Amino acid sequence: MVLTLMDPDGNIELVELVSDSGTGQVGGLTWVHGNMGKYYVRVEGAEADWTIWIRPQ
Repeated sequence: MVLTLMDPDGNIELVELVSDSGTGQVGGLTWVHGNMGKYYVRVEGAEADWTIWIRPQ
């Protein structure tokens, strides 16, 4: 599974947040700090039983 932060205006890939390492574990989390405006997260290859939580810290 891959989670990518996308710019909705230009459909531009900004940063890969999480990537499946190929071992069945998801890792490589990248934190995005600050007020960046409105963006969306693209999810690729997610299994049907996955739940994705997006929470402020």
